[in-house]
Amino acid sequence: MRGAGQEAPQGPDSCAEASSDLLDRNHPSWIWNGAGASAHVEILGGVHQGHYLVMTNQAICDESSFEARLRKGLQQLPGSPQLEWSRPLTRRLQRTFRWGDVATTREDVARAAKAGDLPELKSIMPEATAESLDSEDLSQLPALFDALRTPAPALEDCKHAWYTWDSPLAARDKCAELKEQAESKGQPFDELGTRNWLMKGDVGRCSRDAKHPAPFWRCTSCRLVVCHACVHCKHKEQTASRKVEELKGTAAAAEALLDDVRFQWRQHPERPLPFFVTDQLKISDDEKVLWIRQEIGNDAELTAFAVKFLDLFGDKLRMQTTQKASCLKVFEMYSDEGLGWRKESDLPPNVLQEFERVWEPAAPERCLECNKRAAVGTKHPMRRLGRAYCSQECATRATSSGASAARPSGSAASVP
Repeated sequence: MRGAGQEAPQGPDSCAEASSDLLDRNHPSWIWNGAGASAHVEILGGVHQGHYLVMTNQAICDESSFEARLRKGLQQLPGSPQLEWSRPLTRRLQRTFRWGDVATTREDVARAAKAGDLPELKSIMPEATAESLDSEDLSQLPALFDALRTPAPALEDCKHAWYTWDSPLAARDKCAELKEQAESKGQPFDELGTRNWLMKGDVGRCSRDAKHPAPFWRCTSCRLVVCHACVHCKHKEQTASRKVEELKGTAAAAEALLDDVRFQWRQHPERPLPFFVTDQLKISDDEKVLWIRQEIGNDAELTAFAVKFLDLFGDKLRMQTTQKASCLKVFEMYSDEGLGWRKESDLPPNVLQEFERVWEPAAPERCLECNKRAAVGTKHPMRRLGRAYCSQECATRATSSGASAARPSGSAASVP
């Protein structure tokens, strides 16, 4: 089993061997033994398969004492499950548990939705998993992100029923219709006042902007008066709002959609605490490798690796030169392909060009023979088989070196 534990204000993640039923039954008891919150997370497949305990301690304590107490408590359970490790609950572990990402912003969601990056959306918004959404829904995810993090309004917006004046006869018929609806609900109805209000026709002003011209539309429910253009704007707003509410209903069933993760959690009834997540300012290189492997697998090329590195750790390193140097250092640990790539000048020209464009999308292309940059805003003048060279000399040298490499060495025949 694997588990995660916490001390306030941050907590260690701990791992042990035990059965699901055993941990489901026993992890809530920790809230009566110094924990403000506890959870049992079971990952059903993949490299992170196992059981995790996540806990927030009521009192501040060091990690070693917390780990010793947790280890002792587990050994007292039937079968004496063993603790494998204990560490703070970080953003990487939060993503592993499919609990989202505490550092996610609306801009992150909008960027991932625009790019159609479903794996990233699953990581940062597990309540809106891709299985429950189609491509048309992705544009609504930023609004859903706001809605899930904003308290519901105390007053619900009116579901407007619009009416526009056509003729005195139409106004009379509409008044009769409204009277019938009010009587069916047992509500009082001012027939004379309503008829006079409906008969005003194009007289009045738009509630959104008094300068907007007629014709005007009137809501028979809240008596809002708006112009023709604002009616359509209001209709679009309410349509989008209804769509977000539908998505919120989908989010409420998020736990059922997490088919690869199951979890249970409890909080202390009198002194409840959240699960504090540590957003580390200084992340070890080993932890960076683990996080990137978790996000993009084990076989990414340098360009894809650099994009994810910048996304996850770019805000921790301010200067581009520092970001690039750190990225190459971590890539060397991540992949055998990066062995010996410790600075930009070590990269092959075609790899260096794509690597630079992660930071500078408009970076000039490079000569594939001498690695020289083209002038800003231009391209290299020589091209052979789709490859760029800065001069005829480089193109000839590249062609001749390729021919030499293909020619077998030694004599065609030997005569004694």
